[in-house]
Amino acid sequence: MISSEENTGNDHTHLSRQDGKELSTNTRPCNLLNILCRSSKGLNLVPEILLSSQVMNTRMEESTFQVFIAALCRIRRAGFAIEILSCMVNGGFIVNAEICSMLLSCICEQKEATKFEVLAFLEELRKLGFCPGMVDYSNVIRFLVKGKMGLDALHVVNQMK
Repeated sequence: MISSEENTGNDHTHLSRQDGKELSTNTRPCNLLNILCRSSKGLNLVPEILLSSQVMNTRMEESTFQVFIAALCRIRRAGFAIEILSCMVNGGFIVNAEICSMLLSCICEQKEATKFEVLAFLEELRKLGFCPGMVDYSNVIRFLVKGKMGLDALHVVNQMK
């Protein structure tokens, strides 16, 4: 059974399940960000949209960049996520630790990533003011150990001290 509360000003639909419990769903129109982040096809359009928004002098909000980066990391599109991070930095936005950590983890999960890419990216994040935590160091060390780069992993352990 579906009932709507549109006449009361609420944009919610209530669905009654067979067990008698109700599920409430928001029926408000989706914005561009939500639509793009639903699929990898939509996410492929993100860099182009961001570049177009710069040409039109439209300023994105910090939260918009963060949502795009998180969505791209979820589908393992580290290259696009790094491009968006670059746009974010060039736009004068502050990059929070959560985004840096998520991106570093995403890069460490890339099979084609090299130790130079991972370590250089870690250094770039540090230059932005990111202080890696234990989870971040663990991800980098795990990546290096899996790639049979034990001495490099030891160097990262020494950096932690």
